[in-house]
Amino acid sequence: MASLAFSSTGSSVLARSSALSLVRAPSHLSDGLSELLFQSGSIPTEEQVSLHKGAFSLLKNTLLGEHVQTIGNGEGAIAYSSITREVSLVIVPVGSFGLDVWDVNSDIDCLCVGSSSVNTFFSLARQRLRRAADQGIKILRADKAGSGTMFEIEIHGIKLDLQYCQARVGELWSQLHSLSPTDPMLQIPVLSLKRLNAYRDAVYVMRTTPDLKSFRLAHRTIKLWARERGLYPSRFGYLGGHHITLMLSRVCKMVSREAGTTSAADIVRTFFAYFAAFDFTTERILDQEFHHTKPRYQRSAREPMVVLSIHSPVINVGYMTSPDTLRTIISELKRAVDLFSEDNITWSRLMGIHQDSEEIGTQSSGVMDFVQDFKTFAKIDIHYWGPSIAKGGRLVEWIETKCPSFINVIDHKLPDLHTRIWPSRFTVANINDNTNKNQVSGDDYRAFYLIGLVKSDETIKPTFTAERRRTAQAALSATIQAFADELRTNDRYDRTTSWIDVTLIKQADLGAIQLDVKNWGHVEDEERRDFLLDDDDDDEVIAAGSDENTNTSPSKKCKHPNKAPSSKDTNIPSITAVSKLRPASDILHRLRWDASIDSANFLVGYDDRFVGAKEMPLEWWKMESSEEEFIPQHRILYFRRKSDGVVVWERGRKIDRVFGSGVGGSDL
Repeated sequence: MASLAFSSTGSSVLARSSALSLVRAPSHLSDGLSELLFQSGSIPTEEQVSLHKGAFSLLKNTLLGEHVQTIGNGEGAIAYSSITREVSLVIVPVGSFGLDVWDVNSDIDCLCVGSSSVNTFFSLARQRLRRAADQGIKILRADKAGSGTMFEIEIHGIKLDLQYCQARVGELWSQLHSLSPTDPMLQIPVLSLKRLNAYRDAVYVMRTTPDLKSFRLAHRTIKLWARERGLYPSRFGYLGGHHITLMLSRVCKMVSREAGTTSAADIVRTFFAYFAAFDFTTERILDQEFHHTKPRYQRSAREPMVVLSIHSPVINVGYMTSPDTLRTIISELKRAVDLFSEDNITWSRLMGIHQDSEEIGTQSSGVMDFVQDFKTFAKIDIHYWGPSIAKGGRLVEWIETKCPSFINVIDHKLPDLHTRIWPSRFTVANINDNTNKNQVSGDDYRAFYLIGLVKSDETIKPTFTAERRRTAQAALSATIQAFADELRTNDRYDRTTSWIDVTLIKQADLGAIQLDVKNWGHVEDEERRDFLLDDDDDDEVIAAGSDENTNTSPSKKCKHPNKAPSSKDTNIPSITAVSKLRPASDILHRLRWDASIDSANFLVGYDDRFVGAKEMPLEWWKMESSEEEFIPQHRILYFRRKSDGVVVWERGRKIDRVFGSGVGGSDL
């Protein structure tokens, strides 16, 4: 019997091992799997493959220009580069598209790698994408999240996410997978290295996983199962594509050692059997073939599930998992194991799909099981009536980011309760209309999330005294009210265009409900797009700007920012700009990190959504969009020196006394 080691203690990964035995799937399941995956959209059609490849090719040619070269040979090692005197870039597909496990709902994740600064690259990319608008390329929005700046792009209806990594590895790209962690080419900021490792990890998986055809078929099967059973995506603390890739690759290698080439059906059943019995609380999932010794990763007490990435610095891709979401994952794994033992089990029944369903996902028995398994729910209602669908989408996205923390608070304050969130929104069912019109009205949108609540051990059903029951009920009500207050007092909540409420509701009071099929994560954001494209400078290459990999120091919360004075400064004449104004990010970084400048002597003037121009100390300014007090940098109006009141940079009049751009005249 083959075995692979997973370690939580000791100096070697061999300190603890988890054995695997191949478990064969019933013979009648060898047929019909591909057909189900095609029907569900998990395997794209030839036309869809052509459209997606065409979209990536157009983006590649637009960004790289005429000097495109193909680097590397063999599956998983292909990249495209343009190395000229003006620019050095490499572009590769990553994520599900790079692994070739994508489905019809997948975006194309693209990574560009080059030696230019982050600002320089995205300025160049913006200009080239703008010029290709007549070819069907559209920039939907620019996001600066914790993982770095990203462009969301649409090409002929296909969504693409573009990220950038600043690294000088273009000339050695074909050897990138074999570079030592100590190689000078990899001595780059951690954030850049993590982006680069997304590609390196994928290449490693494809180079070392036996029988990629069966791997890909099994990957799509497990992802469909996870989606239909409410265990996908990872932002809710469940499984994501990265989880499935690392876990499945490990099973494929272990099965190959024991039995050689194996069918996808056997791999899937073995996957369920292995991880249903896996001790997640004490063992870590890692690749033993790569990690010959224990990787440098210290597990915290708040990490019930650890799935480690491959290349250094290793990260836990399961960091969002909570004890309750892990309990749900294990429960569903065991359900799958039990179903495999039934006579005449079908793939549809295993997934939780009604065979008479016209559209997979709309009549999933997983949703029905979820609603029926809980008698009480926490219901998060969202009502949006604003003029911009994009803003409604951002509201929904923000609420989704708050749900895992809400579940963790319930776990902490009410350990006797088991919670489970369904990772999709619901709406009130339109009884005679299956198109779910409620969510596309544009000016009045209503939806809600459901979090099931039940005693942790339903088999024992402990008897509570009346007093204990009242205390628990009061604690739950207080926790729910506190979460509602937290949402409604946050700056991202606009009560003039939306309403959020969190309540307890009984199953019997839900009425007729259905899944919300509107994808609010991909709508064109006119506000962000206008800002992104608001640039009258068509120079091909912009001067190098700041590097987003720079770490920011902890800052204090701005509780009482001063009302900003008028931006009109009588000491500065109005002069027409003679050169491109350096962006606010460049000013922010220099004032904060230049040792010769006292950052405490500067204020940031910005446009508040509700009251207009305001100020806060530069040291209080948040840099990461994941932070509660984050304000987008395009709202920065000016920077002012406190000691003499001089405005040292102002967007509106193109004043820059820091670098001398715009109207010029640096006096720092």
